[in-house]
Amino acid sequence: MKIVIATGIFAPEIGGPATYVPNIAKEFLNEGHSVSVITYSDVTTYNGDENFNFPIKRIKRTNTISNYFRYFKALFTMTKDADVIYSFDHMSAGIPSTVVNLIRRKKFFIRIGGDFIWERYLSITGEAVSLRDYYKKGIHKKDKIRFNIIRFVFSRATGLIFTTKFQSEIFAEYYKFSTEKVSYVQNPTPDVPSDVKYGKRNNDLIFAGRAIEKNNVLRLIESFINSNSEGFRLVVIGNGDVRSKAEEIVKSKNIGNIVFKDKVSRSELWNIFSTCHGAIFPSLTDISPNTMLDCISIGTPFVSSEEIGYDWIKDKIITFNPHDGTDMTQAINSIFDSEEYEKIKMNLNKVNYNYSFRDAYKDTLRIISGI
Repeated sequence: MKIVIATGIFAPEIGGPATYVPNIAKEFLNEGHSVSVITYSDVTTYNGDENFNFPIKRIKRTNTISNYFRYFKALFTMTKDADVIYSFDHMSAGIPSTVVNLIRRKKFFIRIGGDFIWERYLSITGEAVSLRDYYKKGIHKKDKIRFNIIRFVFSRATGLIFTTKFQSEIFAEYYKFSTEKVSYVQNPTPDVPSDVKYGKRNNDLIFAGRAIEKNNVLRLIESFINSNSEGFRLVVIGNGDVRSKAEEIVKSKNIGNIVFKDKVSRSELWNIFSTCHGAIFPSLTDISPNTMLDCISIGTPFVSSEEIGYDWIKDKIITFNPHDGTDMTQAINSIFDSEEYEKIKMNLNKVNYNYSFRDAYKDTLRIISGI
């Protein structure tokens, strides 16, 4: 089978698809399938591209219209003899994939793990709205053009592959696609390298992710300031739209135990998780956070927003209302309390989640081949 994977980001960039695509491609190649990848990129080639066992076409980012057009042209050429187009989002890669598919009439699948228009609304307005409420309150109607484009993209897909039922149920209600199109492929647990340096845990509470409205960073800062944090640090790792505002708040209040770091590589993050006190996931909604799977694999205690798609873990961890700063503060106090901390670690050890990229390959093959 010849598969063309269309993605918005790819290694060495950081993000779910950038990590997922090389790993799933490797599994397909190991079984004798042909794989090629097209992605947007800051440059046309990277040192290290030659180390991948499949061709990579990078579309250098300039402006939106040009990006889409050049992506479409390249994808159209790449899919001439393809059996399947596998898109890793429903906007940046999904739109040109849909146009190509209108001409090529190939099998076309979309893996869905985020929501472009919801995140865009949060970024523009700064309003703290969960994914579910964005649709339930009819806010999506304010972005009618993009909403209808996405609805059309979904209508043209052979199949829609979700990571969680949490998201698929919301989308099915509002985008009105047939549930017969829906399949599930979970996010795999990472293969943590053997050279990760485990050691005595320090007193750092880690947030790692994009510093954007969706991830609720400003409320995290406020909640940490109000917590019993003496002797602990909050380390915010990542870049994004609200980072400068967060830094200004910390500076204006002369808070010495909140520090900011630029985004790091996956291997660096694993080493950070292996020695930190714990992690926090404060997002307004987090559909299927890969970083949480990193924590589980490494054994890093964490607390999380209750707005997550991982239903299988909610009864084993401390969760909080992401809209309630007091509730978040209480969760932070829990992970700082020695007795509660031991309970968190004990419950984390009870989590049994084993799903490899080999498993993801088998499930994906079954879906795209119609077995």
